[in-house]
Amino acid sequence: MKWQKKLREAVFGVPDPLRIKEGEILIHTVKQSYGVRPSVTFSNQTVVYENDALVRQACIRQACELMGAGFFTQVNPEYKKRLPSPIEGIEDWDAKEAIDYYNTVNNIDELLQTVSIEMVAYGNSFLLISDGLRPIPLDTIESLKRRTKKTPIEKEYKIQTTMTSGYKTLDWGTFVHFRSNVTTRSAPFGEGIIAGLLTAYAEGYPSPLELRHATRKAMKKGFEKFSFGNELWCFPEASDPTIKKLNDDVKKMPDTGERVVTNSKGADIKIAVPQRTTSYDEWLKTTLTEFNSLLEDPALKIHTETIFAKATAEEEAKLFQKSILAKQRIIKRAMEALWFKTLTEWGFDAYKAKVRLNFGVPEIPEYKIEDILKAAETLIEGKPLISWEEARQMLRESRWKIVEGESKSVKKQPESTEKEGN
Repeated sequence: MKWQKKLREAVFGVPDPLRIKEGEILIHTVKQSYGVRPSVTFSNQTVVYENDALVRQACIRQACELMGAGFFTQVNPEYKKRLPSPIEGIEDWDAKEAIDYYNTVNNIDELLQTVSIEMVAYGNSFLLISDGLRPIPLDTIESLKRRTKKTPIEKEYKIQTTMTSGYKTLDWGTFVHFRSNVTTRSAPFGEGIIAGLLTAYAEGYPSPLELRHATRKAMKKGFEKFSFGNELWCFPEASDPTIKKLNDDVKKMPDTGERVVTNSKGADIKIAVPQRTTSYDEWLKTTLTEFNSLLEDPALKIHTETIFAKATAEEEAKLFQKSILAKQRIIKRAMEALWFKTLTEWGFDAYKAKVRLNFGVPEIPEYKIEDILKAAETLIEGKPLISWEEARQMLRESRWKIVEGESKSVKKQPESTEKEGN
C-alpha cells in the first residue's frame, strides 16, 4: 500500500537506484528523506564551548587568526556606473559605495567574528538573509532536509529548526551556510573542533573530552587524599580506651596536618605515600598530547614536549596557517556570493563590478616624490605625463597632507605607526 511505502521511506529513507543496481544498499548510502542531523548535536557542543575554558580559548584564538586583521572590499575600478539609490538620504551611488553601505548597516565586521568562531568550534555557521542579515543560533537547528527529491542534499537543502524554536522550515536561498571540514558522514554539515572531542573511537570507549575530564577529576581527588600522605599511628603500650580516644581524635582532624602529642612509650608515626608507576605518568602525557592535538592550536602543541621539537613546531605553525587560509576562502566565497546577489537586486551588473573580499588591510602605494614631480613636468606631445591633480592624489595616497586651493603646495603628514584600512 502507498501509505506503508511512504512510512518505510520516512523511517529508512529512499534507496539510491544506482546502489540497488550495484547491490550496495548500506545504511550510510541511503538518501534519508527526513533530513540529515549533525554527527553531534549543536546543543551538546554549545555546552562544551560555554563550560570548558581551554576549548573555548583555543577556538577564539583560531578565530582571531581568521579575522584579527579585519577585511576590506574591492570593486573593479573600471566599473564606474552610478545608479539612483533606493536608500532614503542617498541620492545615487556606485557599486563600492553600495557594498560599503550594506556592510555598515548589517554590521558585517561583528557578524564575521561570530561566523569565524562558529566555523572553528562547530564547523558550521548560518546567517539568515531573508529579512535583514542576522545569525541563526546553532542550537536551534535540528536537521537539514532535501530541497527536492532530485537535488543532492549536499548541494541544496532546507533548515529544520528544533521543536523549542517552533519547528520551522527555512527554505534554500533564505540563508547563507558557512561550513568547514565537510565529511560524507555528516554531509551537508561541516565539522569543527568540538565534534571531534565528543566523538568516541568505538562503543564502550570514552571520548577524548570524557577522558580528559575523568583524568582531571581523578587527579583532583588523588591530590586531596594523598597530598599529605597517609599516616600510620603506632602506640604499642597504649590501652584500648586510649587507642579508641586517639582514633576519635584522628577522625576529627582536618586535612591541614594537625598532630597529636602523647607520652606513650614506644609511640611512632610512619608516612605512607602511594607511589605512581612510570606507565601512569606516560599515560597522563599521552592523554594531554592527544587532547591538545585535537584542539588544533599549535601554541598548545608546542608545550607538549613528548613529540615536539623546534623544527616540528615550525612545521605545525605552517600547517595551522594553511588551515586558516582554507577557512578564510570559505568566508570569502560565501560573502562575495551574497554581495553579488545584493548588487544585482540594486540594479548593478555584478559580473562587471567584481566585488571582492580581502583579509588584512589595503596596501598603501609608496611613491618617490622626485618621480611624481618629474612625471608631472614631463611633456609628451605638449601634454604632461600626469596632471598636477593626479600628482596631488598620489601624494595623498603617500599620506601627504595636501592643502586645497594650492595646486603645487604640499605638506608631508607626520609619520604614524598605525596603518589605515577599511
